[in-house]
Amino acid sequence: MKKWIEPLEITPPSDLQDYIGGHPLVAEMLVQRGITEVKAARAFLDPAHYVPAPATDFPDMEKACKRIEVAISRGETILVWGDFDVDGQTSTTLLVEGLRDLGAKVEYHIPVRATEGHGLQIEMLKNLPGFENLEGLGLIITCDTGIAEHEAINYAQSSGVDVIVTDHHELAETLPNAYAIINPHRLPEGHPLGTLPGVGVVYKLIEELIARHPQSTTFNPEKYLDLVALGIVADVAEQTGDARYLLQKGLQVLRNTTRLGLKILYEIAEIIPMQLDEGHIGFGIGPRLNALGRLSDANPIVAFFTTEDLGRARILAHQLDGLNERRKLLTDQVYQGALAQVERDPALLNFNALVLAHPGWPKGVIGIVASRLVEKFGLPTILLNIPEDDGLASGSARSVAGVNIIEAIAAQADLLEGFGGHAGAAGMALPVESIPDFRVNLSRTIRGMLPPEGLIPTQNIDAFLPFDEINLELVNDLERLAPFGAGNPPLTLASRNLNLVNSTKIGRTQEHLRIVVEDEDGIAQNILYWRGAGEQLPEENARFDLAFKASSNTFRGERRLQLEWVDFRITEGAEIAIPAQKSELEIIDYRNEPHPRAILNGLRTKIDFQMWAEGPALQNVGGQPRDQLLPRDQLVIWTTPPGHWELQAAIKQIQPQTIYLFSNEPQLDQPQSFVTRLAGLVRHIIAQKEGNSTLPELAGLMAHREGTVKMGLFWLEAKGFVEIEWTSPIAVRIHSGENQEKDNLAEIGNELKAMLAETAAYRRHYARATKDSLFPPSN
Repeated sequence: MKKWIEPLEITPPSDLQDYIGGHPLVAEMLVQRGITEVKAARAFLDPAHYVPAPATDFPDMEKACKRIEVAISRGETILVWGDFDVDGQTSTTLLVEGLRDLGAKVEYHIPVRATEGHGLQIEMLKNLPGFENLEGLGLIITCDTGIAEHEAINYAQSSGVDVIVTDHHELAETLPNAYAIINPHRLPEGHPLGTLPGVGVVYKLIEELIARHPQSTTFNPEKYLDLVALGIVADVAEQTGDARYLLQKGLQVLRNTTRLGLKILYEIAEIIPMQLDEGHIGFGIGPRLNALGRLSDANPIVAFFTTEDLGRARILAHQLDGLNERRKLLTDQVYQGALAQVERDPALLNFNALVLAHPGWPKGVIGIVASRLVEKFGLPTILLNIPEDDGLASGSARSVAGVNIIEAIAAQADLLEGFGGHAGAAGMALPVESIPDFRVNLSRTIRGMLPPEGLIPTQNIDAFLPFDEINLELVNDLERLAPFGAGNPPLTLASRNLNLVNSTKIGRTQEHLRIVVEDEDGIAQNILYWRGAGEQLPEENARFDLAFKASSNTFRGERRLQLEWVDFRITEGAEIAIPAQKSELEIIDYRNEPHPRAILNGLRTKIDFQMWAEGPALQNVGGQPRDQLLPRDQLVIWTTPPGHWELQAAIKQIQPQTIYLFSNEPQLDQPQSFVTRLAGLVRHIIAQKEGNSTLPELAGLMAHREGTVKMGLFWLEAKGFVEIEWTSPIAVRIHSGENQEKDNLAEIGNELKAMLAETAAYRRHYARATKDSLFPPSN
């Protein structure tokens, strides 16, 4: 249980309270954030009253601008070197787009995370396609990287190619030998530009270049602020000074964006543009963009942000969505694997940091999982990927308040081959055999950072309010403090002496809870508990205090109050209720039996079951596709599922006690058989259903993932067979096409082949995997 930190008693100055008006909490929170004067409050709340700092405050800004202007005038090729996270993606795009708008000749490269790693490296510079040994380049500009790349920058400079570093990461002990270095950490402490992420630094560079341009009146750098807003939120930049100002302005641009890729992504994520806020970036847009860099090659992101081809924008947006689904699957697998390690060896929690390692953990998601484990256990957490060869284990660290994780890791430098990061997050590499010593020594170092009572998780409470004051009017008042984030956290409210009425699992995978709680006056509130299924709850007869966040949510055009569960503490009368463990799932395996149809017929005479069947099996043996499955004790899985996520989602939806496993291949994983069947289904839908269908319906008929079916529809459209009209994110109206192929047919075909190959690989795994690996015990 966390220790609650009670709210301070705050009395705002009378002139501030008069100016702010509304609920007293708004003025109190401004004072808590150090804003006590009306002028400062006006600038905080309204970007029109904020005066941004000049770009020339950055050391080397003048020098960098002059060198770029020379490169443009000489027609030199400028290489923009980016990074694969959202900050790096938006930085790269902004710099490429801005320089091209100024007439520069620009190429760009974003390293592929899996094969190239982070930052500038000599080997990559020597073998860059089209520019081997840097031939043909005049200037390199880094964004969101470069501050610690001494060797690579020395190589470029000695090869006659100047390097301008734009970055926001901590300075190394010595600065690299670059032509110019623009980094907020070179500014005085507390400078309003000091919390800018990489994309903010790049924006200030482009802003200054435009101001110096002879035709600067024809340029408006604010058109790039949508990219800046994405990077600020996704990189969790501290929202103070210019960072907050640029985010406020950037959200306005995002709501009216002209970028086709973003418009399609809004549709996929079901975001209403004019209601977009920082939460939509953090939970809807950012994860999809990040998935590209974590699991694939992020270089197409520039085309995604800049293309004016609607078809290409649609393909790229759906690729991002598909990768994000894969990212969520991998994240869940690694999280469950990490919990299983802790369950097998609870002594791991006795250290002052949780250090776990496994050879199968993808590097692209271990940082996300480390953050989830920090939330669950309240310990700094490091997850390490152990390579299959004799290479180094590499990993990601996430920390808690009060522990500077990079300092703690740096103290183990004798065991490490490399490390970097900041107080809250870091990365490192070390020999596999050093992991046990690293765990012990890191724990000892962190112990020395802690107070005598050790690491006690805390929960800050901003205000206690009764339920009768929690309403949309209050939320409207509090949202004047938005956008929220690092440096300006959303308020955590609390109500006292509540009673739990009931809780219901919700969501596609049933991992969230909708909880009804009631106060002493009988006033009830619905509370959403994200990922709350299986977590500890108060007993129904217990009195408890509840910490929650209050916001608004628009559903079917109606704006509603939304409360999110944060924490609770028992006040009287009962223990904490730990959810009862379900009886162990029984798996009866018929996957390798020679006569599966005879076994199935025998089962039909003995038990009452529900059967999951898809594709041709729907006509051959009956059953239901996944979107029609209902809760049932006995489940037969006849058709091999198309993926792990679909299997797990179905099990959570059905909650069976016994599963009968078969492995009937639908024979639709080859491109020719897939598109032939899909085209036949489409012809039937046009003829018999006026072209109306849904992705869940088509996925069941095709025995494939919804994303694969969607890509198949795109292929038929690019082939000229059909025209597609999306009436909702999952509903489609299909019309006959004009039989004219589109330019992006080959690109769509390659993506479809990759998705089919991924499903085929999973089906092969399903056919031979152990029962425990297919159905791991729930935690």
